[in-house]
Amino acid sequence: MVYGDNEGIGRRDYRVGNPLRIAWANDFFRPFQGTYGVMELQPGQVNWGSINPQPLPGAVRLWLWSVFAGGSDFTCTYRYRQPLYGTEQYHYGIVGTDGVTVTPGGREFEQFMKEIALLRKEYAPRETKPADYLARRTVILFNHENAWSIQRQKQNSTWNTEKHIEKYYRTLKSFGAPVDFIYEDKDFNEYPVMIAPAYQLANKELVNRWISYVQQGGNLVLTCRTGQKDRYGRLFEAPFGFLIDELTGNRLDFFDLLLLNDPGVVIMDGKRYPWNTWGEILAPRKDSEVWATYTEEFYEGKLAITTRNLGKGTITYVGVDSQDGSLEKDLLIKLYNKLNTPVMDLPYGITLEYRNGFGIVMNYSDQPYAFNLPAGAKALVGETTIPTAGVLVFKI
Repeated sequence: MVYGDNEGIGRRDYRVGNPLRIAWANDFFRPFQGTYGVMELQPGQVNWGSINPQPLPGAVRLWLWSVFAGGSDFTCTYRYRQPLYGTEQYHYGIVGTDGVTVTPGGREFEQFMKEIALLRKEYAPRETKPADYLARRTVILFNHENAWSIQRQKQNSTWNTEKHIEKYYRTLKSFGAPVDFIYEDKDFNEYPVMIAPAYQLANKELVNRWISYVQQGGNLVLTCRTGQKDRYGRLFEAPFGFLIDELTGNRLDFFDLLLLNDPGVVIMDGKRYPWNTWGEILAPRKDSEVWATYTEEFYEGKLAITTRNLGKGTITYVGVDSQDGSLEKDLLIKLYNKLNTPVMDLPYGITLEYRNGFGIVMNYSDQPYAFNLPAGAKALVGETTIPTAGVLVFKI
């Protein structure tokens, strides 16, 4: 989590780490529905990074709580004792070089274990989660082969598949939404909302499943680059994007790529959003509702985002990848408002999860965060004003 990167928040962001890294891993592995956990959680300073700073006091405990909050069953550390020789001599352990003195990270492991012992007196053996939380349940459809295929032919050096997905995932976590990453072998109908970001490799069977999912009441969000190739990475001998036309209600005219330092602009609800990595110019059917259009290009006024009702559900197609994720955030706010699904507005760095009758709030940001306990809830660990690297656990 801390190895000299700058993926956190604030001046000393590299002491706490990326707020979504552990959450993403939890949401990816938990849906396999087996026992899972973390095999190597950093216990302190490491030796293999670019700078190798000390973690912020409390950060190790925060990571432990983050692993637990997402549903894992165990956490192991790497390593127990700091080695005396070899290539990792400066890599911290639970105890130091004398083999007995507990390190700062080791003390945070100890604190976490004591707190977990307290929770065993209060936990619910069956999952009990608030109804409004479950109403926000969302799935992200993921396939490694899609990411690998795009990585081979990005078409634009600024394209980043993981960052594209994160623009949606980060917003969902700010909603306080439970998120699962799943493969196609899972039942789509368990989820009110499904997002399939840049799902490049597809076939008619998958598209038919998407159509059925929407017709039965699901709300599907497809994003740019979806359905452009078959499962072997080949373009179809057909008009570009034809595979999903019936579903989205669009025809793809062409796509454009722009310079990073001279982006284009998409307009949605009067607000301007910069983009450059990928933009698809769409021609809609009569039953499509236009949500966003391009401007300041030779295709000014052409469509970038559309939505339509299909059976009991909706299909929204996002043909553009914004530079900063603000378009994706406002799009999801617009969609959930349309669905009358209440969402939270957690600042980046604040994560909320529920498990075993507990609510767990974690603060990766550089500022204290004041959390309002739900009615009838009781704080068990921490305070409602949560400091940086702090945790609040409450019983619902």
